[in-house]
Amino acid sequence: MRATSSSMTNGFANLPPDADAGLRMLRDGRVDGLLCWITLTAFDGGEVIDTLRTRTSWVPVYLPLFDEPVRAAAGDVLDVGFERLAGLDGVHPEYRVTARLHTAGGTATASFTSVHHGDVWRSAAVYRELFRRQATE
Repeated sequence: MRATSSSMTNGFANLPPDADAGLRMLRDGRVDGLLCWITLTAFDGGEVIDTLRTRTSWVPVYLPLFDEPVRAAAGDVLDVGFERLAGLDGVHPEYRVTARLHTAGGTATASFTSVHHGDVWRSAAVYRELFRRQATE
């Protein structure tokens, strides 16, 4: 998915509040979340900044979707919806991702919301496992 905009308001790009993408699996494997990063070109012919391959202040972000990985085969499709919401403080946005993985065995659904403010510590299985030791210390 690519979001592009040449229009700016108050220093912020006028991007739509939501977007959809269909991701077709290229090989068999398991799906548990999305790795997101920015590929940015400031102007036509300008330098491309790819935050997955270049060290920048914009780090790639992992968005967990399924607590347990879901098997997928080549050709299966993950339909993803991205939504930008107003944050609780009215300044910092929050992001919601919804997903539907269509496989030969059926459809698995999931969602994840990334909030700027709020009590979401260890709300996803991957974070509960990652920070398990801190919970017992």
